[in-house]
Amino acid sequence: ILAAGSLVDDLTIANVKNPDVVGSTGTYTIQTTDATDVVIDEDTAVLADTTMAGALTATNVQPASLTAGVTGNVTVTFTPEHALPATGKILVTFPAGFSLTAVQATNASSTLINGGLTAGVSGQTVTISRSGTGGVINAGTVINDLVIANVRNPIVSGSGGMYTIATANSGALVIDQNTSVAADSFVAGVLSGTNVQPASLVAGALGNAAVTFTTQSAIPADGYMEVTFGSGFNVAGVTGASSAADINGGLTTTVSGQTVRVTRNGAGGSVGAGATVDDLVIAGVKNPVVSGTTGVYAIATYYSSGVVIDDNTNVTADTIAVGSLSAANVQPASLVAGAVGNVTVTFTAANPIPADGKILVTFGSGFDITGVGATNAASALDINGTLTVSRSGQVLTIARSGGSAVAAGAVIDDLVIANVKNPVVSGSTGVYAIKTTTTGSPDLDIDQDLSVTADTITVGSLTNANVEPLTSLVAGAAGNVRVDFTTANPIPVGGKIIIVFPPGFALSSGAATAVAAGSTIDGSFNVNINSQTVTLTRTGGGQSDQLPAAETLTL
Repeated sequence: ILAAGSLVDDLTIANVKNPDVVGSTGTYTIQTTDATDVVIDEDTAVLADTTMAGALTATNVQPASLTAGVTGNVTVTFTPEHALPATGKILVTFPAGFSLTAVQATNASSTLINGGLTAGVSGQTVTISRSGTGGVINAGTVINDLVIANVRNPIVSGSGGMYTIATANSGALVIDQNTSVAADSFVAGVLSGTNVQPASLVAGALGNAAVTFTTQSAIPADGYMEVTFGSGFNVAGVTGASSAADINGGLTTTVSGQTVRVTRNGAGGSVGAGATVDDLVIAGVKNPVVSGTTGVYAIATYYSSGVVIDDNTNVTADTIAVGSLSAANVQPASLVAGAVGNVTVTFTAANPIPADGKILVTFGSGFDITGVGATNAASALDINGTLTVSRSGQVLTIARSGGSAVAAGAVIDDLVIANVKNPVVSGSTGVYAIKTTTTGSPDLDIDQDLSVTADTITVGSLTNANVEPLTSLVAGAAGNVRVDFTTANPIPVGGKIIIVFPPGFALSSGAATAVAAGSTIDGSFNVNINSQTVTLTRTGGGQSDQLPAAETLTL
């Protein structure tokens, strides 16, 4: 017999299952009875307990897209610890940045959760109610196909915050839950239709750059935009930004490295999601000073807090064209055919010539530049450092070393190349070309003038010229005539020697005038007589480059 007043504190009942829902258990009752079930003592209001929710495991809330501001499906995954009744509910709570306003009653679906599903929204929670037409979802069942449609992601990049998933009975009493479902990290939205377009694509040009894009999410009135230019651009002198219509309110600019920030002053309205901006102009942008690709641009939009809204880091590059050399000239010291001497090169640079840059001078095909040596270029003042010459075809490349950059706008008028031989025939030299480049792999063109004005080569001078009748100087005598001269330039095969006799001489007198044997000019001649002129056309032999050459022939 248990004595009256005894304390019982170790009575254990095994295999009791708690209620499946969270909340008060209700009060308990404890009674003692005799063998015939007559109550001896009792307490019918034993203090109730409060049950805790079971655990949902393998939980996940996964937006179909992790791009900020995108609206789409979200897949909910969980495994319940306790059964989910046919009339139960699933509650999914989203962090504050999500928008659930577009979620409709029919926007929840699952194959694994049979029966009908109806979605309802309250604040940041979507409650999915089972219709009672399906079966109980047993404890331990993996649910991985519950889809909620029309959920909009946070409109800013970064962590979205943790989710909560709970199951509940029809009275919304929680059965199982996980209040710390892993957060997702959202990336910036994508700007589409992007372009950055300098007003001029000539190397070194200074002017406006037009910026175009279409937003995915809105730009607030106090937000800002950043445009990043390739490393060759100079944006240190940017003077401001403007938008005629698309971005209202004031705009100010600041520069950091290659990035120009255009900040809205809050006076205008929001630039809406899906809005096209095609009139944003940044003033005072200087193009790269060498030709070639600019490298890709980048455009991004931001909240005033510095959080990225939308961006595009791969905006199509432009191709910069070669700048123009002005006041360009190539001037041989002598314009006489075959003359060998100095040539002065003159130009005004549009863009700097690097300390290791190059100057290329192209001569017409008649020039002979094989005699120009590595040390045959000099500049007294305009181009400092050492100049070294190399040749390829008709192009002389003057490579710089050991000096400093030649500034944009510099006038070069004392660059002299020695030992250039003029064309050996008179007439136009053909246009010259001057180009400046970098040194690299490959070299990049900086400035050029490919149509530098041609010169006109004048006739060379025959020296020691004499025409001497050999037979007699008596009036009316007929006989041979000796012709002597020293050439300044070669007489090519097919070339001609033209001798004009004064009036009174009679050619082909007694016999046809011909070239007698013993000429110092090899080959043979065709002879043509026209009035007082004898034209001798070479039909064989070779051309000697050993000049001057003393020649003798007899008619």
